[in-house]
Amino acid sequence: MNPLHRERVVTSRGDVLAPDPRSDDLVPPESSSRPVTYTERGGPTGDPWVDARPAIFTLDEGHRLAEWWNEIQSGFIESPRAAVAQADELLGDLIQRVLEALTQERVSLHEAAQDAQLSTEDLRLALRRYRALLDRLLAL
Repeated sequence: MNPLHRERVVTSRGDVLAPDPRSDDLVPPESSSRPVTYTERGGPTGDPWVDARPAIFTLDEGHRLAEWWNEIQSGFIESPRAAVAQADELLGDLIQRVLEALTQERVSLHEAAQDAQLSTEDLRLALRRYRALLDRLLAL
């Protein structure tokens, strides 16, 4: 593993992963052949522009949503039509929250990149942030 990437890695969902001793040093972290990860300092190389992405849902929310889904599934036997309507409501709420979070991230990127004083290096890092967001969207 490249020494620059030996620190703990924080995924886009906020999970902390230990470095993989089997990782291939020849593949850069931003390569499309493996998922983009972010270090606690900001990015694959610690760039401050590439900050760790917060999870859209907290761990507690994830558990609550999983419980809601389990209730929907178990209610199917008694009332299939109501279960399907509840599943539609759950998915609609989740999609709306994901859309709002991704839109806010894009707005933040746009606002940060509008500074006329940005150097070429700052703009390169901004473009990397856009690429990271695109990678996240394409992974959906």
